[in-house]
Amino acid sequence: MDRGLYQKFVLIHQEQMGNREAHGTCVFLFWHRKYILENMLRSLGDQYKCLTLPYWDYVHNYATMQNTTQAQRCTSIETCAPVATGLGGSTQGSTSSASFFGQTFPSNRCVNQRPVNHMCTTAGSASCPKCTPRGNWANTGMISDMGIANVRQSVLGGSDILTVSRNIENSPHNILHNTLSGPMANAQISPVDPIFFLHHNTIDLLHTIYYHCKVESLNLNDLEQQNDLRSFQGCSTSNGETVGPTSSLRMRLVVSGQAIEVANDHLIGSFFKDLPTQYYKLTDARQLGYSFDIVGLLGDLYTTCGSSRSSTRGIERVRGVSHANVTIDHVVEPIVRAEAKNVLAFEDAVLAQAENQGLTTDEAYMEVQKMNLLLQENCMPGSVADFTPEFKAQWHITGSSKSFALLQDIKSGTNPVRIEHWQDILAQYYHCRGDVKEVA
Repeated sequence: MDRGLYQKFVLIHQEQMGNREAHGTCVFLFWHRKYILENMLRSLGDQYKCLTLPYWDYVHNYATMQNTTQAQRCTSIETCAPVATGLGGSTQGSTSSASFFGQTFPSNRCVNQRPVNHMCTTAGSASCPKCTPRGNWANTGMISDMGIANVRQSVLGGSDILTVSRNIENSPHNILHNTLSGPMANAQISPVDPIFFLHHNTIDLLHTIYYHCKVESLNLNDLEQQNDLRSFQGCSTSNGETVGPTSSLRMRLVVSGQAIEVANDHLIGSFFKDLPTQYYKLTDARQLGYSFDIVGLLGDLYTTCGSSRSSTRGIERVRGVSHANVTIDHVVEPIVRAEAKNVLAFEDAVLAQAENQGLTTDEAYMEVQKMNLLLQENCMPGSVADFTPEFKAQWHITGSSKSFALLQDIKSGTNPVRIEHWQDILAQYYHCRGDVKEVA
């Protein structure tokens, strides 16, 4: 931030035509995969040359909250997610009318803790506020969209990449932007807050899990990667353009009133020069030279791909991709935490009951999602909420959030829980029946 490098990334995301191409389209996952910070961060000194950008494992944070007794349970994003406090939290600082890349957030506290106390729209400016506006994370509850039941449906609930991309963009992507509020709820300048990049690295991991489960085993050749709808699918954007597998990815920023390609920017262009420019070449993260160390419930999802449980959960090293004379593999760590094991035991119990009732595995996992929604609504802090009207308007969203819409269908009887004695199963594993509001 002090050198002005970080601000350039905000400008990339703010550039109008690139932003339109990157959101609400078939290339949402691919565009943001290229939009990474690691190359820039590694340039800051020898001590950072091996730095990797972490992902925010809100799936684990949510499971921990679910499996903690009510008396000891965390009640907010700030108390449940260490990454929130690690990036400065939301309680220190004061409101500010300062402009951040042309936007103001006068109702939000402008956090003045490290690392966001270095934020300036223009690095080195004498009028720099040295703070970053944020929503009230200390009083904002965790949301069911963070849970593995919802994530599984988003990642594996479609037969082609376009459907899955739309699912993931709706949840957990959009709803978490909405929930975090402040600049994170702004469609153009959300990268003002560094938590943006950790959130999007998680989204990138979800794309990686989808690719492993639905595409990798197909062993597609170069032409097939372009045309197989499970790997890439083209579309039209709100720019009035059609993007396809070999389309040049539009990633620009405005400098002195003119939009230039990011590779031509004198300050950050070098960080992008070796990255692919065609969309289909971004289907596998390992082709960009990085891999994931996947833990907990996300690791289990990567390993099982939503099928029957593995009898063992050791470290799995999957087939790598040659890149710069090295082989890069994703690694899945064994599940060791009790809260994750309890989530899996609960799901196994639901799947077993569903099988007894003649439901398919896909139908059973939908019932798991419904039960988790009722658990959130009636047993956990907060409630299942829709996107705000302001968020819908700015992000061009016409419908409700996936979880909110499903909860309404459950409550109305349109789509009730089909598992017999589901309340007893919830009570056995979470000590709450889920059918009556027990937590405000």
